[in-house]
Amino acid sequence: MLRIIVIVGLFLPFFSVGSFGVQTIISVEPGESLQAAIDAAAPGTTIELGPGTWMENIEIVKPIALRGAGADKTKITAKLAGYPVVWLTSPQTNSVSIVGITISGASGDSCAEKANKVCADGILVQGAIRLELANCNVTHNALHGLYANGTAKLTIEETTFSHNYSGVWLSGAASARIDNSVIVNNKFGLVLAEKSSARVIGCSIADNNADGVLVADATDLTLSNNRITGNGRAGVCVDEWPCYRTRRTFTGTIHGEKNVIPTPRQTNGNKRAAICPVAIRFLRTDSGGIYPVPDPESLFKSLPIPPPLEGDPHAPVTIIEFSDFTCPYCARFALDVLPEIKRDYIDTGKVKLYFLPYPVHGDVARKEAEAVFCAQEQGIFWQFQERMFADLRLRGFPKTLDLTRIRAVAASAGGDPDRLAQCLTAGTYAQAVQTSISIGDKLGVAGTPTFFIDGMEVFGAATYEVYKGIIDSELLLKEQGP
Repeated sequence: MLRIIVIVGLFLPFFSVGSFGVQTIISVEPGESLQAAIDAAAPGTTIELGPGTWMENIEIVKPIALRGAGADKTKITAKLAGYPVVWLTSPQTNSVSIVGITISGASGDSCAEKANKVCADGILVQGAIRLELANCNVTHNALHGLYANGTAKLTIEETTFSHNYSGVWLSGAASARIDNSVIVNNKFGLVLAEKSSARVIGCSIADNNADGVLVADATDLTLSNNRITGNGRAGVCVDEWPCYRTRRTFTGTIHGEKNVIPTPRQTNGNKRAAICPVAIRFLRTDSGGIYPVPDPESLFKSLPIPPPLEGDPHAPVTIIEFSDFTCPYCARFALDVLPEIKRDYIDTGKVKLYFLPYPVHGDVARKEAEAVFCAQEQGIFWQFQERMFADLRLRGFPKTLDLTRIRAVAASAGGDPDRLAQCLTAGTYAQAVQTSISIGDKLGVAGTPTFFIDGMEVFGAATYEVYKGIIDSELLLKEQGP
C-alpha cells in the first residue's frame, strides 16, 4: 500500500522552488508498481523505496526524486527487453534525483525504438534533464550503464558502473560532473562523443576490456586526480589516427592533471598503452596541460595586434606565457629564468615564446596590461617588460597607476613615452586585454604566471630546470616523429 507523507518546512535543495514549501514523500513497497507511483506523483515528490526488488522498466517525465535504502538493498531491474531500466526524457528542464539504488538487467540484442535511440541501457537520459545520481550501482546492462544525449546535465557522485557495454556514454551536447565514482569491468569505461563534455575527478576507471576513457569528435574532457588502471587497451585514448584506424578528427579539448595512468610495464598497467596520443601525457603530471596543442595563428587571430613574440617563428617548440606586470612571480621568471631559456633555446632557434597579458590583481594590473600592446605597437616590448618587472622588484606592488613611472620605463626601453602614455590614456588596447583574458580562460589559466610548452602546463615560479626538462622532452619527441 502506498504511504504518502506531506512535510511542511525546509524543502529539498535539489528542487529549487523556494526555501520553504510542501514536500511530499511517497513510500512504495515491493510488489507495488513504481511506474504507477511516478505517474501519480506531483512534480517535486520524493519516492522512497525500501529494501526489495522492483522488476520494471520505468519512464520519468517530471521533476522527481527516487530514494532507495542503499544500492545493496534496493534494486530496479528490467522487465522488457530492448528498453532502458530507467528512462528520463523531457523537452523542458526537469530535475531528477536518484539515490541509493541498484539499476540493472537491461537486456536484448536490439533497440526497442532504434530511431529514438531507446535501447537496453541501465539509465537513458534524453532532452533537457538535470540528473543527480548518487550512491547507486548501475550494473549488468546489455548496452550502456548510463547513456545521455540532448542537453542533459548530470551530476554523478559515489556511483559504480560495472559489467555494461560502456559504463557512461555521453553524446549530443550532454555534460557531466563525475566525482568519486567507479567505472569498472565494462567493455569501454567512459566514452564522450559529438559535442558532449565531462569533468571527472577522483574516480577509479579500471579493468575495462577496451579503453578506460575514449574521447571523440568535438568533446571537452577534464580529468583530475583519477586512477585509470588495468584497462585492456589504453587508459585514455583519442579517437583519431594513429590511435585508431579512422578518418575521424578530434576538434575538442582535453585538460587534466594528477592522474595515475600506468603503462603496460607498470603495476596495474593499462594493457596496450597508458595514453594515446603521446601529447596527452600531461594528464599524468602535477601541473597538467591541454590537448590539442594550441595553434598560435588560430588562437591569436581575434587580437587586434599580434602578441609579442621572442624567437624564430618557425622554432619547433612553442611557449605561450600568461603574465601580469604586477605579479612578483612573473617578475622572477622574466628576470631570473627567461635569460637562461633565451640563451639555450630561443637564441638557438629551438623555442619561440609568446607573451599574453592576464591581469589578476585588479584595476591597476588591468590598465598596465594594456601597456603590453602599446609597447608592442612601438616594437619595444621585450625591453619594456624587462624594465617593468625590474621596477616591480625594486618598488613593490603598485597601489595606483603611475603614468610617470611607465613613461620612464618606456623611455629607458628606447620607446616614445608620450605615445605610450597616450595609448594607455585612450584605452586603445582595453579590448585586446579582455580578448587575451578570454584566450587564457579558454586554455584553463587560473593565475599567473602560467605557461604552455607545446600544451604542457607550468604554473607559478618554476626553476629553469623544470622548463629545460619539458623543452628537451618536446624536442626529442619532434626528432623521433609521430
